[in-house]
Amino acid sequence: MLWILLACQSPETGEEVEKETPLPYIFEEEAPPEPSVDAAAVEAAALAGVERALQLRAQPVFSAYEAAMSASEAGCPDYYDYDGNMYWYDNCSTSGGGYWSGYSFYVRYQDLDDGTGNLYNGESLSGVSRIETPDGHVFEAGGAAYYYDLTHVAANENDIDYTYFLSVVQGSFLYDGPEATGSWVEEDVSPDLVYTGAYVPSMDGHLASLDGSVGGLTGAISYLVFDNLTLYDAALTTCPEEPGGGFSVRGADGYWYDVTFDGAVEWGEAVRPAECDGCGKLWFEGEELGQVCVDFRQMVDWKESPW
Repeated sequence: MLWILLACQSPETGEEVEKETPLPYIFEEEAPPEPSVDAAAVEAAALAGVERALQLRAQPVFSAYEAAMSASEAGCPDYYDYDGNMYWYDNCSTSGGGYWSGYSFYVRYQDLDDGTGNLYNGESLSGVSRIETPDGHVFEAGGAAYYYDLTHVAANENDIDYTYFLSVVQGSFLYDGPEATGSWVEEDVSPDLVYTGAYVPSMDGHLASLDGSVGGLTGAISYLVFDNLTLYDAALTTCPEEPGGGFSVRGADGYWYDVTFDGAVEWGEAVRPAECDGCGKLWFEGEELGQVCVDFRQMVDWKESPW
């Protein structure tokens, strides 16, 4: 009791002090934002985004890198070993007038067997570097890029032959030489994109999937993010019209709009006939705005390889 009395007194005067009641931590609710993007704009952005994403594959990086590295010489750049992988790290000039700065890991896979009979073919590049060739062209890298084809041969009668494809670009790659003409590598862009695909020759079946972001789109929407947007063709699913996964777009107002589909994402996943219409639900701030209907067939519009 004595402690309670003392706690309610001013330490300077000993007089009793009235305690203040804390105010509730509540903000006045503002009016919810109004959507400024309609379904037609989202559909147009989705088609443009997929077309752009299919261009942003890793292969052009390696054509540019090979061209830039062709003028290197012994000792410039210097190479080192890291866990059995070679990389260069240097700041040097060649006798021919080339210049190398930074570091790069480069690996080439040629019929690499993973021990289960799967064969890998592809290339991988990562690092932060700048190369100036003797003829004045510049290659710059700041990230990672790789691609490969995995060829699987059936091991028994319950297995099937297939080829799996992967392309990943994360970061910036830029080259102004002729080997990059017409590709995204001559542009000032920084993709963050994963493309996967598969081909089953016995069924002539295809699948493709996109994950990551695409920017620089024209129109009402400039930025699109894929969330495992996956499409199977008619040979591999009963619902080739409806993709699985979804995507999000950012409007000029700064708000995000999400689209979700009901198609298959995993192999053999069933799709209800009522949901097989090629249309996804458009969401804004948790509210459904309607439907977005897009024909994504360009994702699987290739023969035996997407490259």
